[in-house]
Order: sequence, then structure tokens, then C-alpha cells
Amino acid sequence: MIRHAWFSQKQKEIIYNIKRDESIKPHTHIYLTIYDKEVEATEVSLSKREHEKYFPDSVYLGQVKKWVRSKY
Repeated sequence: MIRHAWFSQKQKEIIYNIKRDESIKPHTHIYLTIYDKEVEATEVSLSKREHEKYFPDSVYLGQVKKWVRSKY
């Protein structure tokens, strides 16, 4: 299933700080784009919404087709 991916350094830091106190958990994920390029994403969704509304530093990474691995 095709999804839309974004990366935000601010969101990455928030996720990292929240999960840091718990057991080791991923803070971002690597996805494969529809052009077979690996990208690091802090969020993916089925629809292309206004991610930058929530995280102004947000960068749209494009459409992704496959989860590859977690990044710790």
C-alpha cells in the first residue's frame, strides 16, 4: 500500500525524548520510496495532509511503498 512520508527533526527529538526513558524503541523508520530510494521518516500516513502545520520544519519525502527497518 502506498503511503506518504515526512521527516521533521523536531518531531524526531520529541519522539526520542519520550521513548528514551522506556526500553529501547525505534525513534524513526526507514522506508523505500516508489523510486527505490531509502528515506528516514518520522511519520507516514495514507493521505497527503499538512504535516508542516504540526511541525514547521517538516519535509515531505514523497510516496513510500515499503517499510525497510527501524532506526534506533
